[in-house]
Amino acid sequence: MMARRTLPRWDDRWSDGCSVPRIARGFLPEEQGETRQCCVRHDEAYYYGGSREERQEADGRFSACLLAAGVPPWLARVYYLAVRVGGHPRFRRPNVSWAFGGDRFRYDPEPAIPEDPAGSGP
Repeated sequence: MMARRTLPRWDDRWSDGCSVPRIARGFLPEEQGETRQCCVRHDEAYYYGGSREERQEADGRFSACLLAAGVPPWLARVYYLAVRVGGHPRFRRPNVSWAFGGDRFRYDPEPAIPEDPAGSGP
């Protein structure tokens, strides 16, 4: 069993929202409100990492959140498929918010846990 990793607590300001390629922004406007919050929560889940199963669960929650926010089903499916493919750890890119966990962005048997506010860790 791997030792649990500790990361600084996630800060929503670290998120860039939905990491949509520039070319796709021609037909996908910048996400706002509840839709953007779905992307922020998904970034947070990826920041902490976890197992492959936990990644799949995070992606499923992301899709459900988009649908609840009123995103058309076909578009929620596009976003879901995009994170299933492009969100794999091997495609991590610098300066994209879901990669802010640095080399800790990976899917381990034990996900990272946030530090306690006092900074002493778990």
